[in-house]
Amino acid sequence: MHSDQLNRVPGIDTAPPATDVALAVADALLPAPLPPALVEFLLVCDGARVGALEVFTAEGITEATNEGAHSWQLQGSLVIGSTGTGRALVMSGMHDEVYEVDDESWDEGSLQLTSDSPLDLFIRHQGRELRARDRWWAYPALGGAIEQIRRSITRDAESLLAVPIGARVGEELPRWMAGFQRADVKHFGGRPLSEDFEDRLLNYRPDPPMPGLSVKFQWLEACDAIIDPVLRERVRGASVSTAIPGLDRPVGAGDRTVVDDIRSNAFLALLGKARDDLAALAEGDTGVRRSPVGRLAQVYLAGHIPVSFDVAL
Repeated sequence: MHSDQLNRVPGIDTAPPATDVALAVADALLPAPLPPALVEFLLVCDGARVGALEVFTAEGITEATNEGAHSWQLQGSLVIGSTGTGRALVMSGMHDEVYEVDDESWDEGSLQLTSDSPLDLFIRHQGRELRARDRWWAYPALGGAIEQIRRSITRDAESLLAVPIGARVGEELPRWMAGFQRADVKHFGGRPLSEDFEDRLLNYRPDPPMPGLSVKFQWLEACDAIIDPVLRERVRGASVSTAIPGLDRPVGAGDRTVVDDIRSNAFLALLGKARDDLAALAEGDTGVRRSPVGRLAQVYLAGHIPVSFDVAL
């Protein structure tokens, strides 16, 4: 199957599969074992090229690696190919991912993940080096989804800013907030959210829409790409209902107060909801899926203040 997929890549030139003897010789001479994904590739074809980008034969990998130009900076790595533009292709130890690296300095800081495996480099990315690909090369649907979610979180923020945060504090909770208990604002003496809850808000990311390390890295980047710093500062300066007691009470070290916590957590909740929506949109899911963090955003937008993931003012 992989052979047929490789042969459909435009402009590809492949060699016959490597023999067991060639693989055994390479494994014996190399300073690190051949990663499983590299063995899988070599058993399909002993080397492949598209334009200037090439993954070497088993013998070529042995020669390039044992030249040792990279050995001090990238110990335990195998040089498996080249982009032809001053970048080498390397793999590390028993890991399947392929990285590009500057082939003069071999500086670890120049490492960039280019594919989840050698086969992935050709079948999925058509033998294109990183700089020749679209921005969201690991998962192309993210590009359009990010722009759509940026507009969505802006609408949510504008709705939140239209009235003071917590404008309905003290009122009965709406029926759709089933699962939340109402806290009596007159007796409320703690922080709007504990540090544990705040950490969950701050670090919340839904699972990536697809498997693979390259998708994971770009997914984390996409989750941050929807943040508008100007919007964040607007929410952090929003008015807050004076019906909540102790807004000026200090929280933790420094000058931070309860009102600062309310504003910051409101933005983080909106961001969590937006990330839920981004995951759904990237997967082509038109349904509404709400994580506990996303539900907190709905509480804020309804004019209430969450005290925990199941209690609200």
